[in-house]
Amino acid sequence: MSRLIYDNSIGYEELLNEYYNLYYGNAGKAMKQVFEKIETVSTDIKNYPATFQAKDKVNSSYVMGMYDEATLWQVGTPQRIAAIDKLLIQAQKAARTPIEKARIKRFISNLWEPVKSGRAAFDRRQKFNAANIPTLEFVAPVQEYNGDLDKADFKHAYTFNDWKSAYGKPVKVPATLKLFTDSTHLYIDYKETGAEPYQKRKLKFWSNGFEIFLGTDKSQNFKQIFTSVNGKYELYTHAITEGVRHFKKQNITLPVKNTLTPEGWHLQMAVPLSILGKQLKKQKYFCGNFIRTKMFKPTKNTSLYFSPIFTPSHQSGIDRMGVFYLPPPIPQESKMVDISHFLPQKKNKKLPVGWINSWSSKPVTEVKNGRFILKGKNKAGSAYFEKYTPLRPGDTVEFQLTAAGKNADCVIVLTNGTGRYVTSIRKQLTLSEKATPQTVIFKVPEAQINKRPPTYARPGFRVANNGMLELSGMKVTVKRD
Repeated sequence: MSRLIYDNSIGYEELLNEYYNLYYGNAGKAMKQVFEKIETVSTDIKNYPATFQAKDKVNSSYVMGMYDEATLWQVGTPQRIAAIDKLLIQAQKAARTPIEKARIKRFISNLWEPVKSGRAAFDRRQKFNAANIPTLEFVAPVQEYNGDLDKADFKHAYTFNDWKSAYGKPVKVPATLKLFTDSTHLYIDYKETGAEPYQKRKLKFWSNGFEIFLGTDKSQNFKQIFTSVNGKYELYTHAITEGVRHFKKQNITLPVKNTLTPEGWHLQMAVPLSILGKQLKKQKYFCGNFIRTKMFKPTKNTSLYFSPIFTPSHQSGIDRMGVFYLPPPIPQESKMVDISHFLPQKKNKKLPVGWINSWSSKPVTEVKNGRFILKGKNKAGSAYFEKYTPLRPGDTVEFQLTAAGKNADCVIVLTNGTGRYVTSIRKQLTLSEKATPQTVIFKVPEAQINKRPPTYARPGFRVANNGMLELSGMKVTVKRD
């Protein structure tokens, strides 16, 4: 192409045709189609995500630069790869001389096969990405700690020890991670027993420590914090702007408590949520991954992963970050859910306002003269109050009701957030034909290790297949621990 600098009488297409015919010979026409197809696909902004098509992005470098894999493979779809494959097959058939065949083979082995294997590896990872991404809502703290680790109470923290290798293989190690947030900080407690952290304490900074990745989404714009076993830490900002990756160290002081002994390593850290910017306040969740980094012998990488990334590159595995929702606001005093008035719904007059039937086991219901009646016909059935009430483990849920019937239970459904089921707890009611006042008390259980903690509850009732329950008034109170 440098020929155009001193000889502008030659056309661009003429030069391209000369190159393809001289280099690829009989296969020149087909190979030109291959390159033109690649160029057309990669330079058409319509093939890129919607964010790249915004007006302020069109004039920027959306072709050149560095992108995450999801963006790259949205351009390099299986259909487009298959179309280029067909053109390469045509080129192979057209090649006649040994040098023509060798040059096409070199293009395929050095350039095209890595593209295809990269796409296949990405598709395999996407299958893992579609399932088992950790998602949870934190329990509301008892009080605000403002980053004070001396006061921070990890009693209701999410507790994790189900570590995996980078490629998802279970790794049994004596190491436990605890996480929770208040309105200002993410609190981290990592504890590992055994001599290894201490024995490897003199290794290079990035070789032996605890690594945190945080962002408001799963793009290549994220924060990275590395803390060595000796307690030294560094915070970096990763960002891609106009197709260029920026990697910048930030000067910041973080609350850290670090204890390293021959018996083990204990790290506590409070990360200010403000480092994630204003977007966090709008969306009420952040993305994150946590890695016990061990880049040393006997193997190069025996690191432990909260969420395995299925790639040797942490940057390529950013889309494997878990999703963490900030806790719901909870009043410090007891909260009463007043559902004493059973008024029929406008659309479904057989259910009271604010109630729904279980999708899998619907009872026969009726609303009559301010009473709510449930019957099990041929099978058990359940109905629940539709609104979720925020709570935390250790709280007490108290039902006060007036009821008559037989073979019926009082129920609370505990969820993490308003959609992630945790468990249901049932208590049988003492019933007769005569309506009597009753009090039923539930204790919200503590979360199990590696399980989402309960953060909401819905009251409800269940009737057996021959059961019947008639309610004429009730209230539910959540009493704080």
